Amino acid sequence: MNGSTAQGVDQTVKGGVLGLFTYFGAKYNVDPGLLAVAMPLLAGVMAFISSKIGDPHLASLFSGKKNDAAK
Repeated sequence: MNGSTAQGVDQTVKGGVLGLFTYFGAKYNVDPGLLAVAMPLLAGVMAFISSKIGDPHLASLFSGKKNDAAK
């Protein structure tokens, strides 16, 4: 995958996770205030995980780390 496609897929996956979190929170009557607080926390956790797995500058899961030794 090229960089822009990988970033688009990454953003779609993260948005889907946030959407499912919201959907199931509403379905199971989770307090709306708790959902409002948890959404940015969940987004931050996903960005942190993405920076550890993928490109740390983009916080993207699928772009892959740049290999400095290959230069």
